[in-house]
Amino acid sequence: MSLLLKVRVCQSRDVVSHSFKGTVYVADPSRGSVRILNKTASAIWNAVKQPVYIREIVELVEEEFNVSKPEATRDVSNFVKKYLRLKLFRKS
Repeated sequence: MSLLLKVRVCQSRDVVSHSFKGTVYVADPSRGSVRILNKTASAIWNAVKQPVYIREIVELVEEEFNVSKPEATRDVSNFVKKYLRLKLFRKS
């Protein structure tokens, strides 16, 4: 198991999100940017409202989107790494 899967993450305190008609919008005031999330990204974003282990997010994506564990692990890991780098997620 990747070490990343043993890490807990949650949404950064510095971002604001809003859901409208099933679409999640994430605003980063420090960068003046807004991200529009697709269905998978929205599920991940909603899962990290409170601290959660990345392996739990992988299980959620695997079940909700009927994808293989390797595919879910790759997609979630890439998304989480990117959002940590952008400071939209934080380790907890």
